[in-house]
Amino acid sequence: MSMYEASLLTTDPKTGATHLDRLFTMPARSAAHVKARVEALGLSKTNSELLVYRF
Repeated sequence: MSMYEASLLTTDPKTGATHLDRLFTMPARSAAHVKARVEALGLSKTNSELLVYRF
């Protein structure tokens, strides 16, 4: 297992400014497991992109 970090990259539709919100760090077998966890917790937003990093 590796450690993964999940973040949301949100873009403001009015100004075009972007903001990175760090959600959590967790051990997982793949990025797909982390994405499924974010969706299960209801943390994803409509105007944002989910970024998952492995480290």
